[in-house]
Amino acid sequence: MHTDVVEAVCLMLNRQHTRTALDHPPSAYVHTLLVPERGAIEVDLQRLASLGIDNVVTVASHHNAEGECMYDADALVATIASVLNYSGD
Repeated sequence: MHTDVVEAVCLMLNRQHTRTALDHPPSAYVHTLLVPERGAIEVDLQRLASLGIDNVVTVASHHNAEGECMYDADALVATIASVLNYSGD
């Protein structure tokens, strides 16, 4: 689940297993989450919102010959450009 990945990354960034641990919420590190359209990983929008992450963007994707979900390269580049220009308003 995407929330598990977000929480794991935030634990590491907060250095939870050190003497100099931080206590920043996930939203201090993650503002936007890009997810592939028709991807196999569950997206729990309510749980992400509870972590302060409410900008979840679905990106066009396809499945390769092995059945793996792959972002459409052009769509991914366009989405990243759009997110970088996102003002947060």
